Amino acid sequence: MKTKLKIRKKIKLLLCIFLVIIVSYTTITLFKNYQNNKYEFYIPSFKESYNEQSRKLEELHYSSKEIEIIISKVSKDNINYLIENKINKSPVIKIVNEKYYIDAYLQDYITYYNDNQDKEMTDIIAIINTHSLNTNTEKTDISKNQFTILNKYYNIDSSYPNEEELVTIDSKYHLNKVETKIKKIAYDAFIKMYDDAPVDSKFKITSAYRNFSTQESLYNYAISQNQSTTAKQGHSEHQTGYSIDIDKPNTWLKENAHKYGFILRYPENKEYLTGYSYSETHYRYCGIECATYIYENNITYEEYYEYFIKYNK
Repeated sequence: MKTKLKIRKKIKLLLCIFLVIIVSYTTITLFKNYQNNKYEFYIPSFKESYNEQSRKLEELHYSSKEIEIIISKVSKDNINYLIENKINKSPVIKIVNEKYYIDAYLQDYITYYNDNQDKEMTDIIAIINTHSLNTNTEKTDISKNQFTILNKYYNIDSSYPNEEELVTIDSKYHLNKVETKIKKIAYDAFIKMYDDAPVDSKFKITSAYRNFSTQESLYNYAISQNQSTTAKQGHSEHQTGYSIDIDKPNTWLKENAHKYGFILRYPENKEYLTGYSYSETHYRYCGIECATYIYENNITYEEYYEYFIKYNK
């Protein structure tokens, strides 16, 4: 009897040792998997979903490298769109590899490309990003402060801005010495830019902030004169308090305004993106980092806003 009990104890001990070994091995293996690939450990369903999408993309003749690019840049919903509609890989890879690609607009890029295959892909991306073909409008995000955008697509109502946020420009900076207002951050930058400008490149302000009713009057007058260069009320950059018109555009200003946070708001040959004709007199404050990027990369504010501000790229 005692011998049997001893045997049983030994068997139990061996079983316990065996279980400890199994548990230890499993724990170590899982920990290694966690270190090497967190996705496998935490969210296998996510990875499995993408594996299924990869298989379907392979059936559409996407290469391994192309699938890798798609998965890194395209949302699951948009990958499903590519699969369900059997979208040819050629335009898709070109689209997602564009510098200012925004995943939210992938389907719009493809639709526009299908009807405009003669256009450069960079232009297709820019046209869609800037909403230049969109006949609808959207309320702008006024919480963006100095980045608040107004154009033919984005608009504001008559309650913006709070005029208490504006400061009065000294009459010595105004061509007609009339009282004009502007946002303080833009005013401070303007004064520094004005002071630094060489004597032969000095300039005066001819227009700055306009309220809703003033812009409405200007727009209605322009329409009565068959002019189409004036923005409709609610859509004018002057209503943000960050824009100015100047009397003497010059080379120094064009080459240096970005150093003070100002951009030439409506550049030449960009009308199809901004919606407005080239204007060498209209400058807008957006900050030094923003203005410098726009200047060095030769893009419009519309393109910058959509990619860097709205979608926080």
